[in-house]
Amino acid sequence: MIFLNTEILLVSILSGKKSADRIRMKHIKTLLTTALSLIFILVFADGAIGGNIGTSFLDKVKISGNSEPYVWSCGNRLVLDDNVEPGRISDGREELIERWGNYLFEGEQLKWDILVLDMGGINNIDKVYATVGEIEGRGNEIEANCRPYIEPLDDLDSCDARIGEYKIMEFDSEIMKYYSCVLTIEPSESMYGEKWITIEARDVDGLIGVLNENEFWYLNPTIALSVNHDGELFEDLEPGKVSYSKNISIKNAADEGSGVMMDIFISGEDFISSDDSAFCPEENKLSFDRFRFFAQNEQYNTNGLPDADNEGYRPIKYGIGFNDPAPFYNAYEVIPKEPAGPYYLANILYSGEELDLKLKLDLPEFCKGEFDGGMYFWAEAI
Repeated sequence: MIFLNTEILLVSILSGKKSADRIRMKHIKTLLTTALSLIFILVFADGAIGGNIGTSFLDKVKISGNSEPYVWSCGNRLVLDDNVEPGRISDGREELIERWGNYLFEGEQLKWDILVLDMGGINNIDKVYATVGEIEGRGNEIEANCRPYIEPLDDLDSCDARIGEYKIMEFDSEIMKYYSCVLTIEPSESMYGEKWITIEARDVDGLIGVLNENEFWYLNPTIALSVNHDGELFEDLEPGKVSYSKNISIKNAADEGSGVMMDIFISGEDFISSDDSAFCPEENKLSFDRFRFFAQNEQYNTNGLPDADNEGYRPIKYGIGFNDPAPFYNAYEVIPKEPAGPYYLANILYSGEELDLKLKLDLPEFCKGEFDGGMYFWAEAI
């Protein structure tokens, strides 16, 4: 008789990289606000109806103490890796160019280059900082202070700094300064769920200017990968025959509303018996090479892949850790079809979606005993 330990489905969740319980999707909501202030009145009084603002124009309209600071983001805001374990492409503290979603995890960072303008003089600026909270716009908790650049950045054009419809074309060090702002995501105990993130500048009179581009993120979402099947995986195993398992359902069960997407991998190890009289056909061992799998993810399945047999079943590679024996990328994906950037669309599970999988076991003719082994499903949030 042949007995296989049915508890062979072990799940490992990878947070962004390869650890256990968090994830990431970038969705930025831009606030379009309009405000009339003294500066606009002066612009129209000067007879202008559009165009650019140079330093000479700013000199004419500098005021003191009754105008909020202006705040602009320059260049691209970056998402930086957590420097814990390298991802599919990005290494520690590099830009997470493979991030697809508006979620962030502990240790990851957002980085901005910021231009601040105060009409009463840049020395009136008391503080520039990043905020995180429930409110869209100003008024959330301060989570990180920004540091001024010693030398101005040669990047004014990328800031698209405008006062109304007028674009600022020249840098004026008396009323302008660049800042570097870096927000590091804290543990879920202090940063969890849907949050607004932005940059504010406060002057000595308490007037606050805010970056128009407020961003909406899901911080430290809890992720889960559920693996389900009914009863014993295999029934009536017989030596020398091919057997098929019951259906196995793999579901992306991350936080509802988090938008977490998961990249799915599979690996395994040999089945071993503690009974000295067991063999299959080697003494005490059933080789994992005897297992193959078929997977279906909506319209995609494993049929036609280069290593699939005529029924669409693929071999399962050896591995007990995501980087053991080597990184799993581009080798251990369940359905490596439809390349999209660094990923395969067929291999991605969206929040709430399920992937179906069946196993095929080709038992040797000479096989007897009870064997324990491991098959592992890995999920990396992308």
